[in-house]
Amino acid sequence: MILTRIKPSLKLYLLQQNIIFVSISSIFLLMLIAFFTFQNEINIKFFSDQGLVLKNDKKISIYLKGKEIKSFDENKYGFVMAVYGDKHIEVVLQNKENDTFFELRCNEEGCKEILKEDK
Repeated sequence: MILTRIKPSLKLYLLQQNIIFVSISSIFLLMLIAFFTFQNEINIKFFSDQGLVLKNDKKISIYLKGKEIKSFDENKYGFVMAVYGDKHIEVVLQNKENDTFFELRCNEEGCKEILKEDK
C-alpha cells in the first residue's frame, strides 16, 4: 500500500506521529470524563481503612469496604466528625432542623444510633 512505497524514515515518522496523536487523544478523553464525573464537588470528610464519609451538595454518604451503608440529605443534616473502631466507624451528625446532634455506629450490616447510655 502507500506505506510500503514510502521511505523507512518517513514511515517511522508517521507511525510516531500516530502514536503521539492517540496518546494526546486518550489523555484528553480521560480529562473530559473526569470533568463530567466530578462536576459536583465531592468532599472527603473522613477516611480510614475501615470506612469513608463523603459529602457533596446533595447528600452525606457513609461507606464501609467500598459499599454504601447509609446516606443523609445534606439539606437536613450536617457532618460533624467521625472516628473508627475495629470493625465499625462512628459518625456524629447535626440535625439542622432542631439543631441537635446524634451519633451513629455503622458496620457492614448498617447504622444504628448510639444512645448516651450505651457508651
